[in-house]
Amino acid sequence: MKVLDATFLIDYLNGVDATAEYLLAHEDERFIFPVPAYAEVLVGEGNNPDGDVAEAKADLSWGEVYETGEETAALAGEIAAERVEEFVPLAEPLTRPGREEHTDD
Repeated sequence: MKVLDATFLIDYLNGVDATAEYLLAHEDERFIFPVPAYAEVLVGEGNNPDGDVAEAKADLSWGEVYETGEETAALAGEIAAERVEEFVPLAEPLTRPGREEHTDD
């Protein structure tokens, strides 16, 4: 089982190649979208004048939406903290306003 966050889902909908490559590399896995991540994606589509909520839902139909609560969220954070050394980002971090640009120097 792979739990995907809103950033991954948004990147997938925006056609970022790394997301499709990841899904293909793990095609035997079950993909989970926590409700807050799924909601963030759909609200973003709804807020976008060119967005299409129904199309986004259809494009993400390969995953399962999963209801989470406070206990699950806390446990997920603890597991992530334990596995931080194993984390491999799909792409370079994005530059955010107010933060220095990422460099490999």
